[in-house]
Amino acid sequence: MSRDNELPYVLLDSDKTGKEYVKQLKNGTYKQQQEKVLEVADFLSDKAFEIEDLMPSKSFVDNIDRTYRGKTYFDDDFVDGEPIVDQVEKWAKGAGVDLQKGWKVDFARELINNFDRAMKTVPPELEEKWLSLFETLLKK
Repeated sequence: MSRDNELPYVLLDSDKTGKEYVKQLKNGTYKQQQEKVLEVADFLSDKAFEIEDLMPSKSFVDNIDRTYRGKTYFDDDFVDGEPIVDQVEKWAKGAGVDLQKGWKVDFARELINNFDRAMKTVPPELEEKWLSLFETLLKK
């Protein structure tokens, strides 16, 4: 918190856990500044999106298929425009892939290590959503 009691913006997942946390913040610490509690769905659409859905889906899908070897490719099951984490977890069960607890953290590290490659295929519509997100975060 800054000296003038301005709270920072918070960006949360739009899944069940994220929505519960949104409610807690808006009824507690952010009660007077509720507009600063944001959900990923505010920038994508009204589904249970998570932070991972703000990444270029093509890169995400390709990295899943390179990182995990299943009976099938994730790319064959992927549906664009649907929350990607739920899709990965569903695919993993059916493809015989054991996603360890914390798999998203390990996967995020992998994306960071290949950041330049991942950012080569950013669709213009995703760039627009990023711009909207950053414009919101930079409001004073």
